[in-house]
Amino acid sequence: MENTVWHYLPFDHFFNPNKRIYWPYLVLCVFYALIFIWFSRTKKNGFKINYWFNKSTLNDVIIWLGNHIIQLTIFPLLFISSLSLASRFYHSLNDVFGEIQFGGLPYSWGIVLYSVSYFLLSDFTRFILHYLMHHNQFLWRIHRMHHTAESLTPITFFRVHPFEMVLFHLRFLLVHGIVTGTFIYLFSEIFDFPTIFGSSFFVFFTNVLGGNLRHSNIPIGFGFFERFLVSPKQHQMHHSKQIDMQQSNYGSFFSFWDRLFSTWKSSKGVKEIQYGIKEEAQQSLVKDLLYPLFGDMFKIKKGS
Repeated sequence: MENTVWHYLPFDHFFNPNKRIYWPYLVLCVFYALIFIWFSRTKKNGFKINYWFNKSTLNDVIIWLGNHIIQLTIFPLLFISSLSLASRFYHSLNDVFGEIQFGGLPYSWGIVLYSVSYFLLSDFTRFILHYLMHHNQFLWRIHRMHHTAESLTPITFFRVHPFEMVLFHLRFLLVHGIVTGTFIYLFSEIFDFPTIFGSSFFVFFTNVLGGNLRHSNIPIGFGFFERFLVSPKQHQMHHSKQIDMQQSNYGSFFSFWDRLFSTWKSSKGVKEIQYGIKEEAQQSLVKDLLYPLFGDMFKIKKGS
């Protein structure tokens, strides 16, 4: 099969180093899981067949495939590229403040400064949007689909309502456009991200730290370092049916946003976590898709 065709299939995610479920990242997470299970004092169910093959995981795959089709067909018609937005932001800065240039910045330092600026703003805006999705009634109706998963797998990451996918894509366009446009304005160059083995440095770093284990039942915590980085177990707590845990640990990578907003919870002492929505009786794709528009018909309360 030609690469140009393969690129448009969702299974390309397993072979693209810039994708979360790139196969070496998955293999590394299996390695982490085996080590954890080996040294854990209690038995874990991470490799039981019925955990990975059930109605919930089937819905994960269906939603993932459906959203991929939407990304290929509808997104190109709705959105300008992030570089086009960056260009517009650059010209707006130039019109308002006039021409400003800071010379003498080494290219290597420019890459570092650009990458850190983008990553911090991106992580913060992800946190804010995620937080709002739990505290705004309409946004919760959209985000609720992600929390109906009763088995967490790496594919659960893609279990999002199409409306949520649009919102996060708009967030990406805005952040990438603002940061890139600002650096073009200040330094006259488009800085790129550093790469490792063909992957963005931050994508690589996030997944080497076990990013895919966040959507799993392998409860690895980071101990003291959870004050700075979100551990897999902290995100699993966020998927709990218990409301107090579900409304905590909204961060994607850094946990200090949660500490700033008083939504941080340590994973220390947390035992078994039951995933899903409290009142959910059965997996229903139709309900999850229609709930944002017709939520009152289902008689489901916000945050339940």
